[in-house]
Amino acid sequence: MLLNERSVRTTLIAWVLLASALFFMAGALYTYKVVREQVYQEFTLQSKEAINHIHARIKEGITEPAFADVRQMAFDYRTYQLMQGIGSDAISEKSTLAPLLYQPLDAFVRAHKHTLGVGVGTQEGGYFEYPRFFAERGYDPRGRFWYKEALQQPGQPYITNPYVRATGELTVAVAQAVEQEGRIAGVVVFGWNIQELAKEVEKMKIGSSGYITVLSRDDRIVIYPQHTDWLMLTPQEIGVTDLANLNEDSKEFKLVRVEDKWELMWGVVDEKTGWKVIALLEAVEIEAQVMRLLWPILALYCLTLLSALALIFVLVERQVIAPIHQLKQGALKIAAGMLTARVNISARNEFGMLAATFNEMAGQLQNNFTAIKEANQELFKREREFKTLVENAQDIILRLDKEWKVVYVNPAIEPYASLTAPELAGRQLDARDVPEPFWQAVNEILVEEECGPKTKRHPLEFEMMLRDGAVVYFQADIIPEYADDGQIETVLSIIRNVTQQKIMEKQLLRLDRLNTIGEMAAGIAHEVRNPMTTVRGFLQMMSQKEADAKNVSFYELMIEELDRANGIISEFLSLAKNRPVSLERRNINDIIRAITPLLQADAAVADKSIELQLGEVSEMLLDEKEIRQLVINMARNGLEAMQSKGILKIKTYREKDEIVLAIRDEGEGISQEILDNIGIPFYTTKANGTGLGLAVCYSIAARHRAKINVETGKEGTVFQIRFCLDD
Repeated sequence: MLLNERSVRTTLIAWVLLASALFFMAGALYTYKVVREQVYQEFTLQSKEAINHIHARIKEGITEPAFADVRQMAFDYRTYQLMQGIGSDAISEKSTLAPLLYQPLDAFVRAHKHTLGVGVGTQEGGYFEYPRFFAERGYDPRGRFWYKEALQQPGQPYITNPYVRATGELTVAVAQAVEQEGRIAGVVVFGWNIQELAKEVEKMKIGSSGYITVLSRDDRIVIYPQHTDWLMLTPQEIGVTDLANLNEDSKEFKLVRVEDKWELMWGVVDEKTGWKVIALLEAVEIEAQVMRLLWPILALYCLTLLSALALIFVLVERQVIAPIHQLKQGALKIAAGMLTARVNISARNEFGMLAATFNEMAGQLQNNFTAIKEANQELFKREREFKTLVENAQDIILRLDKEWKVVYVNPAIEPYASLTAPELAGRQLDARDVPEPFWQAVNEILVEEECGPKTKRHPLEFEMMLRDGAVVYFQADIIPEYADDGQIETVLSIIRNVTQQKIMEKQLLRLDRLNTIGEMAAGIAHEVRNPMTTVRGFLQMMSQKEADAKNVSFYELMIEELDRANGIISEFLSLAKNRPVSLERRNINDIIRAITPLLQADAAVADKSIELQLGEVSEMLLDEKEIRQLVINMARNGLEAMQSKGILKIKTYREKDEIVLAIRDEGEGISQEILDNIGIPFYTTKANGTGLGLAVCYSIAARHRAKINVETGKEGTVFQIRFCLDD
């Protein structure tokens, strides 16, 4: 019994100490946060004051006076006169120029102690520098960076990055374009000594270890009090890359690594110069200050907490420890799955009532656990079967709520969407995400929700263009799903890709027409030709008689029309389904070369040309006459589709197990409406066409077990006739 009491006491002590530790840690962290924020706020105030002071010194001591002076010189007409006097010369001697011309420069240098010299560069390439009269041979100011940048922003001063002169002075160059009467005459530039600014920055201190540093526009160190040897080096060159990562919008300090020490960095960027004024302070100093303030507070807090804990433990040990221990053990057993566990507390108080309720709950859980377990197993099995079925379905299964949010969609949608099925879940669609017929059909269902349950809609067919330009056709069943109150809750749509079905329907329609025309051709062509031949013979005889000489032109016209009708019948016969073909092993390149002179003659008449690109292809079983007719028909169609100077390219090549004949024109392309009906007999866009030319080509291709593919665009059309190689 003693061991049990000690065990309960130990448990209580452990839990109380754990809770106390958590409260202590939370209080300590909060106190640390408050103290740390105060210390950081103080450092922030000091840093901002120092940075703002230096920032103001840059503005008041460099940019504002320097910009004002360079503007004054740029707008001074005497500067323009000086440039006119310099012209394209590089002035290196005083005697070259009249003193009156450069007297304004002399007055400017004398009046400004920060100025180290003034230079004038002209648009003709001339240069004059005062008071040094410096000009190297071949020196052209137009190639200098300050000259180019000043011309990029006429009317505005430009200030360069700081640089160190040979005398060791830290200097910047200030330049501005000189304009007169809307014409740029050149650029005036002068050096400005910023050594005093550097000394002032070096004296600036923040705390005991903090200091100010200045970086140029291109992240070169201008002033660094801790290391004067780092002057004009980049942070990358000195191994302190964090200095270059100043965020202009940052409102907080950034922790950076400088010479194996962590330092806090904060700064601003000057708008006109692009210089970065940065304050740095060793993080160790901040933390040391925080700890000096924190330790007394934590010691008092800890002493108060321990005293309170001791008093609480003495008061509740006997009345609370034992019942809590029993209830805890019972709860742990129930949580571990031991539903037969019970708590034995006979006291007539709150703990006794709690124990009785606990035992009743455990008994109820034990009774229901078996039934729930069996039901869950069956539910999980059904859910797994349903998920497997839906996830692997070939049709798209899409469920939308009333706000067009995707409740569920299976992976079958991914080939047609830019997002995956999990990414689409929960996304709200709009009219741009789905085809218009589908959008309208679903909206109609949602609008009719007040009319009560409806039956399933009839199948809806619509088309959609994919990202690669291909058009696919879909058939959808849209089913409204209702909540218990009779209102539409979701809309379920089962969408099936019927593109192949549509293609098959078009092919069957074309074949059916070809077969019908072929049967008609085989049945009536010969019967029509016989009377036409008789009529043509009598017309020829009558045209040769002297009595009918005045009607010769009419006879010739009738004979031409009979010949044209005979040609149409010949093409008509080419569509016959069972027309015999004489297949011989031939090379398609030889057939193309044989008819090339004929095609070139047709092209020359229309001021166009033929270009052959015949690759190495093997022999195939071909009917030479039919292949000649196919090439001539397609070539003439291509020539008619082009403007003057157009080039028709005839190309052959092998691709896997196929030999391809490609005929490319440079026309304006074929519209989708014409493309859908291409190859159908009697469908033509030509004023005098019969609509049988391409139909004959498709018939010839079918008799040679070949396929015709069409690719068209604004740059022209390509007909590809793909012949399967013999087995």
